[in-house]
Amino acid sequence: MTANRVQVAIEKFGKKIPTDSVSSFKRHLMDADDSCMDEFMFLTIKSPLTALLLSIFLGAFGVDRFYIGDKGIGFAKIFLPLGCSLLSFIPFIGWLLSLVGSLAIMIWRFADIFLVYRDTKRYNYERLTGYLHQKRKKYSTAAKTSAYSYEEEMRAKVESGEYTPLVSNYKPVYSDEETPQNIQSKQASQNNVSIKQDVADESEIAAPIAIDTPDIDIIFTCPVCSQKMRITTVASKYCCPKCSTIFPYKNVVK
Repeated sequence: MTANRVQVAIEKFGKKIPTDSVSSFKRHLMDADDSCMDEFMFLTIKSPLTALLLSIFLGAFGVDRFYIGDKGIGFAKIFLPLGCSLLSFIPFIGWLLSLVGSLAIMIWRFADIFLVYRDTKRYNYERLTGYLHQKRKKYSTAAKTSAYSYEEEMRAKVESGEYTPLVSNYKPVYSDEETPQNIQSKQASQNNVSIKQDVADESEIAAPIAIDTPDIDIIFTCPVCSQKMRITTVASKYCCPKCSTIFPYKNVVK
């Protein structure tokens, strides 16, 4: 995501997430794709101020906790006071337990006024970063699927002889006339073709894609990057060690 869009998102959501999480939130935004920005800016999140007011006036009924999706604590705020009321019907011990429980609930409700404000910001941060993570995972899966489909398409073209990609991990498919043995025989019948026998460094030996003996020793210049290579093995195709261009054996003996 571009720097301008990141700044716009920080200005809109920065006050509704924990202060110590702003830098982490910014990193999530920078890693996100620009295509999801429009939808991201219209995400609905909770207002910490609204949650605070609900906690003050309706906190006894758990409305503040239901507002941020914390249903467990919301139901606890409703049923714990009812439990203390039922204990009050038991003489002596029940009265004592009901009194202690009621005091504890009052203290908890007061403390939760401040806790719900913090938890609302935490809820917003998890919602926003969760959305970005989901979109990033979706785009990553789509990219892998697209790459896999492209690789399968290129592999089919290579095996059918329609295309030669700049990679060397495709297994060649020989016809009856293009086996290494037949290629070698054709080479023997073309003795009138002169091939430049310059000395090449051993590190510049072309990588054969399908290896088959016997050995040969030919110096060949890559038509793309002009890298000189020593061809020492008969194969259907070869890969340039510098630019990874694939060229067939028939180009070597021209």
